[in-house]
Amino acid sequence: MQKIKLQLDHSILDRILDYCGEENITPLGNGKFYAYFDFIEDDYGYGILMSFGDKCQCIEPEHVRNEMKRRLNDSIKAYF
Repeated sequence: MQKIKLQLDHSILDRILDYCGEENITPLGNGKFYAYFDFIEDDYGYGILMSFGDKCQCIEPEHVRNEMKRRLNDSIKAYF
């Protein structure tokens, strides 16, 4: 398990609290937050991140961010 850094919108704050405690969340202003999220790098873990849609962005580490881009692109391709 590793901690990843996410930037998220206030609209999913309640949902992210199910996965990490308030002590792992930092307000940025304008309804945005950073969260440090315990992440297991498998299909289930990526599925959780993808379930947040455009309200959540992986900031680091870079390899998780890149894998999210790849998986999201693959999902988009399924519709075209």
